[in-house]
Amino acid sequence: MITRRKGDEGFSLIEMVLIILMLGILLPFILTPYITSAQGIGRATSIAAISYVARGHLEDEASSVDIIWPAAGAYPKPVISEMVNGAAYETAINAIFVDSNFAPTDGSPLNNYYLWLTVTTTRTATGESVVLSALKSKVYN
Repeated sequence: MITRRKGDEGFSLIEMVLIILMLGILLPFILTPYITSAQGIGRATSIAAISYVARGHLEDEASSVDIIWPAAGAYPKPVISEMVNGAAYETAINAIFVDSNFAPTDGSPLNNYYLWLTVTTTRTATGESVVLSALKSKVYN
């Protein structure tokens, strides 16, 4: 039996080795949920940034359609490449003319018809993308 002299304080070498061994076994189980949640927050932030860029293009296109109604054959538009806050994005804007049953039409102004706008924005570095759509209408008398 090991007896300690008066004034000997602290842990023995065996106790320290056992503590380090237990921490090495338990720490991965304790930290895994925190690491996973931190990665999820980064993905949500990335999707929010892509959505912000896509929404801006959708609003720009929808407002330009309100000013000048596009002719048939005006879509698809060329892909827009841009840098926003240091990240590269590519945005494709497309639209099809549809009738009230959402069947594609040629865009001729015979009756009421709709323009279905679709904006697809992709973050170049990660390949993550967001697709947004809007439906615009035009009434001919």
